[in-house]
Amino acid sequence: MGVNDEDGRTLAVSLYDITDLENAEPLIARKEVESQWSWSEANWDHRAFSVVEGAVSVQDADGVEETGLVLLPFSGYTESATFTGYRSAVQIFTFSKTTLTARGVMDHPSRVRRGFLADEHVAANLSETSLAFHDVQDPDAPVAISSVELAPNYTDVLIFGEHRVRVKAPRSWDYWSHRQSNAPKLLEVIAANEHPDIALPIATIEINANASIARVGTHIVAMHRGPINSANAQGTLFSVYDLSNPAEPTKVADFRTSETFDSNHEINNYPSFDDCYDCGYRGSPLVPLALEHALVFVEYLPQSKSMGQLEQCRTRARDGKKCEGVTDEDGSFGIPSCTYTFGGITCERLNGGAETCLGSFQGCTVENDKYNCVEVETSTVLQTERECSTHELRRYWSQYRFRVLDLSSPGAPVLRDAVEMPAADEGINVLARAKSLYFSYKRPTTIEGDGRVYSRHFIKQIDLTNTASPSIKAEINVPGRLLEIDGNRAYTQDMVYGERYVETAIARVRIEGDRAILEGRRCFADRRVQSVALDGKGLFLVSHGPMWSHQYGYDVHYEATLNRLSVLDATDANFKEHANVVLDDWASLRQADAGRALFSVGSGLLVFNTSDPKKPFPQAYFPTTGWPGNIVIDGDDILIAAGRYGLYQFSSSVYNLLEREE
Repeated sequence: MGVNDEDGRTLAVSLYDITDLENAEPLIARKEVESQWSWSEANWDHRAFSVVEGAVSVQDADGVEETGLVLLPFSGYTESATFTGYRSAVQIFTFSKTTLTARGVMDHPSRVRRGFLADEHVAANLSETSLAFHDVQDPDAPVAISSVELAPNYTDVLIFGEHRVRVKAPRSWDYWSHRQSNAPKLLEVIAANEHPDIALPIATIEINANASIARVGTHIVAMHRGPINSANAQGTLFSVYDLSNPAEPTKVADFRTSETFDSNHEINNYPSFDDCYDCGYRGSPLVPLALEHALVFVEYLPQSKSMGQLEQCRTRARDGKKCEGVTDEDGSFGIPSCTYTFGGITCERLNGGAETCLGSFQGCTVENDKYNCVEVETSTVLQTERECSTHELRRYWSQYRFRVLDLSSPGAPVLRDAVEMPAADEGINVLARAKSLYFSYKRPTTIEGDGRVYSRHFIKQIDLTNTASPSIKAEINVPGRLLEIDGNRAYTQDMVYGERYVETAIARVRIEGDRAILEGRRCFADRRVQSVALDGKGLFLVSHGPMWSHQYGYDVHYEATLNRLSVLDATDANFKEHANVVLDDWASLRQADAGRALFSVGSGLLVFNTSDPKKPFPQAYFPTTGWPGNIVIDGDDILIAAGRYGLYQFSSSVYNLLEREE
């Protein structure tokens, strides 16, 4: 088995006569697979293909009996009278002592890793995703017998009371096989009391392979881009399914529009690596916001404005960090006594205005492996270097526009006129709650005598109770981007200037008419907030880490370099801190629920118990392959659709970690 690169690059099988090792031309025959450009795992692993003598009895074109059989997997580009495109298959060859013949081809949905005889006249072709059997008694025309899917591609799971809907995508293991696939995406209804990875479907809905889905009440809407008429004009196609009785879902509407929406990119055109099933796609799927009676598509219109010329100067300490560890003659390792200066100051001046500076210098002394660092005046730093540059400063932002698909009557969807926000409103995010949108945005502003950049933040309710006539409420000035709306209270997060760094503050406000009354605020000084979550039961969870300069070893206190979880009282005026515990460097707060916080950690899911907010502790760790994507909570169950790795189900009541002794 080798590669013929004389006209293309394709796999070939060669038959040699080696009875005379002195023969300079031992080649008897060479035959290629049905592909102009191809490759195989057999290129480097002999176990990928099979050579079996006495397996068949067929004649070549000249009537010579051939009894040997070769099964050679291949993948590649094929161009022939019967097929053009990317192909994964197993090519059949037969041979005798003097002849070699290329026979039929057994196609496979993904690249085959092993081809072998499972029984007399039965070939088995094994890939990462499926095992297929073919009758090869007639090697020119192999007949498919059966196949079994080994690794279904589960991409999501939705909860419908005592039932769940498992989303099974046809995306192939590799990009090119996917592009050739015409298989549909499946919405499989399963019982909630069975394990979602192995439960047999009660009902199945077939939708377009490239469709995304959204839930509106008891309905599922499938949507994708494609031709909407006989002239192949492009648009968006919607199908609405009623799952009020999940065991017997019914299609209630098909709706087509010439609108394609800016965010509409086919979800499966660029598959992510299956080893990293939440790494995202190159292109964003059509994922709208769901209200109780409508879907809302958010379109982002790019805007920019020149702010003028920005002069930027950076001053750094030249001696840097010079305390290197040494190994003594007795083999002990330590850091000798030394002093060093590190840090820097960045100053900016916009359009010749007032200069603003951020940063500091730290003078450090090391004695017996112990660090002591204090802030020092710039004038005391003996060696510094200064670099200045001037460039145009442009401000970039997105203007938001909303397209509403009215599903008040699910059997008769209506696409309403666009609701466009003013171009000057720099969109940040939008929340969908009940029958309203809450639009969060900002506008740049200035403070007299202060040359630093500032913004004023606002929220605006867009009431879509009547989608034909949206009611846009008055804007409300709030302290930062909107995190959550809970009745007449809003939670926000803002970036604020600290003594040395730009820091994070969180706040709670009470909405009264067109005003926000500040009820609580907390600033995380010298810390970098990573993620926040409300648990719905009065707790505000904040994961935070050191500023970058601290993180890379420039801080004297080890404690300051650790990532931490703060458990705060969301109802307290100062966000009273119930607890502050250390987190792993790779822990990422994903979401919170009553009594628990869920973290992605290295190849797994970590559950923190917060039922006693004063004593949170790591309760359980569940290993996963890759990092968890969307996490769904259904009562006591934690569900993660992990692509080809299956559908994980973990119990939030499990305790599998040792508690620390007091």
